[in-house]
Amino acid sequence: MSHIYYHQKSCLTAPIVSSVMFGGVFAGIDYASGMHSSNLLRTAGRYIAAIYAYNAVQCPMEAIHGKQSSLHNLFAGGTLGYLGVQTGRLGVPFVDPHALYSYRVPPAVIGGAIYGGMGFLLATLGGKPI
Repeated sequence: MSHIYYHQKSCLTAPIVSSVMFGGVFAGIDYASGMHSSNLLRTAGRYIAAIYAYNAVQCPMEAIHGKQSSLHNLFAGGTLGYLGVQTGRLGVPFVDPHALYSYRVPPAVIGGAIYGGMGFLLATLGGKPI
């Protein structure tokens, strides 16, 4: 029982600094490019929360399996991508909007597949085992 507690504690606290750092970087890029310039703190907060959520969703999967896996990144990215597209907070990258609506597959499903695939690819390239 204590092993799982300490794993969850470290897993949930470890990504705080990197989430704040990269959320600030992404918000700075948005600000420099003229996007969301009026709500810089809100934009930074959203980036920070999204990056933290992506990392935090993987914690229970790591605790259950006892190891890190790029499949956890696939499921975390896919789930958050699906929810983000479904709620209108994210767009579907790499897909022409006209082609997106010509098929009978909901955009949220395609978005989840793309975001999950991106998470899997980046984790695998970063050296995480499958």
